[in-house]
Amino acid sequence: MKKVFFLAASLAALAFTSCSKNDDNENKNDVPATDYQLNADGLTLVKWTNTNTTTLDMQADSKLQRVNTIGFEAFKSLNLTSIVFPNSLKEIGESAFSGTKLKGGVKFNTTSNVVFGKEAFYFSDIESVQLPYTTEISRSMFSHCYYLKEVTFGKVGVISNGAFHSCHALTQIDLKGSGVREIGEAAFASCTGLSNVYLPASVEKIGDLTFGYCKSLKSITIEALNPPTLAGDIFFGLNATQIPNIYVPAISVDDYKKAAIWSTYAAKIHPKP
Repeated sequence: MKKVFFLAASLAALAFTSCSKNDDNENKNDVPATDYQLNADGLTLVKWTNTNTTTLDMQADSKLQRVNTIGFEAFKSLNLTSIVFPNSLKEIGESAFSGTKLKGGVKFNTTSNVVFGKEAFYFSDIESVQLPYTTEISRSMFSHCYYLKEVTFGKVGVISNGAFHSCHALTQIDLKGSGVREIGEAAFASCTGLSNVYLPASVEKIGDLTFGYCKSLKSITIEALNPPTLAGDIFFGLNATQIPNIYVPAISVDDYKKAAIWSTYAAKIHPKP
């Protein structure tokens, strides 16, 4: 009986040691806990405290992969060059990545729906982004991101005021298939390199100054059969020769030319090729 008890105890100890080793192996690549601050339940990243961090894969970390919220100014003005967000991500707070480098890019779980606080990536050096589904691209979210040259849109309801203001490197905005309903005031204003814009059939309202001072703009193609409501002069700051060609469904050309404010641009409205 003593031999049986001893054998059982030995096997139990061996199993415990094996599990401990496996746990160590699973967590050996984790970021040191001193690099960041989480809230009590571990679901909100309150602040990143290691100012020397340049790359971060949250999904690869056993604790950070549980995070669903990145807090207010959590990474603001850090030298972070790239980040992979956890699949559990639901929210990025106001100014969370404002002033960061991010030239290496950000990677979202693109099937998720994420809420963005205003100025989430304001004044960062981000160059390209593939956005997840979201109900709103927040106010000034990418404003003054001078190096941003490529944006891939997921499903989105609203692009808010100044969302891409002064993104000088952007050359094209393609919202086909995004389902966007409303584009806010000055959303793409002063995007001086912007050449072509594609808007989907879902668009219902375009804000004042949306394409203000976009002096390289050559064409806007709109799929909507009914002219979207314009809140003001969407081409503010452009003279008559700088107004881009506006391509709309052939059966809607006359409707656009007669619609409020659109009539101002009647000479530039044409049927889609």
